[in-house]
Amino acid sequence: VINISNDNVYDYFERGYLKEKHSGSTFFITEDMEDLGIVNIKASNVIINGCNHTLKNTAFCIWANNVTLNNFTLVETTSFEDNDYAAINVWQANNAKICNVNIDYNASRDSEAYAIYSEGTRNYQINNLAIVNCTINFRSDNRGNGRAFAVRMEYSPNALFSNNTINAELPLRTVAFQSTTAVLESEFALAVGISNCNNMTFTNNTINTKVNVRPECAYPTLDSVFICDSHNCNFTNNKITLRDDITYKD
Repeated sequence: VINISNDNVYDYFERGYLKEKHSGSTFFITEDMEDLGIVNIKASNVIINGCNHTLKNTAFCIWANNVTLNNFTLVETTSFEDNDYAAINVWQANNAKICNVNIDYNASRDSEAYAIYSEGTRNYQINNLAIVNCTINFRSDNRGNGRAFAVRMEYSPNALFSNNTINAELPLRTVAFQSTTAVLESEFALAVGISNCNNMTFTNNTINTKVNVRPECAYPTLDSVFICDSHNCNFTNNKITLRDDITYKD
């Protein structure tokens, strides 16, 4: 068990990496911190407990299996291009748990952004991801440079997304249909975007989405939750609202 403070944080997060030698450790964050940049977790069987502290302009990339992030707040006002624009990026790691985490992400102007990005691929899938009891406040005015999703999950079978609240303020964008259908890559602004996540449980969540800007585009559109190519999913007891107070009537 290791207590982390501003005085010793770089003894463990060495040049932005929590290395394999710390596998099996439990870390307690003992005070608020800021500008740690991207913390790459390469140690497995690790718990980082934030003890209800706030980390400003700090992002996480989970590379190892059995990592738990618990009980802290992330406040983001910058884009993490080297973390694929995510505040928390789960990078091909199994059994990751993100619990009781609050993310307040005010994305940079016209920048791609994700609060949580589970970045699996067909060949390297992310198994048994759990995102539970989290609150995400996500704001983006991206008018044409990449995507803005509060949550993006790809190739993450058996995921659990439960008891979360998402408040997303997003731009209207044109959907890039492929022939007569749409895939996740067709969407540019979403509260939640999910693709190839078989056997997912999505339950007891509150998703509030509203339009915050109407740029010039061919077919200004906003979807809230988009799920595709995912078999045997359980989608129950969710409350979803979608508002547009920007577009003039008719």
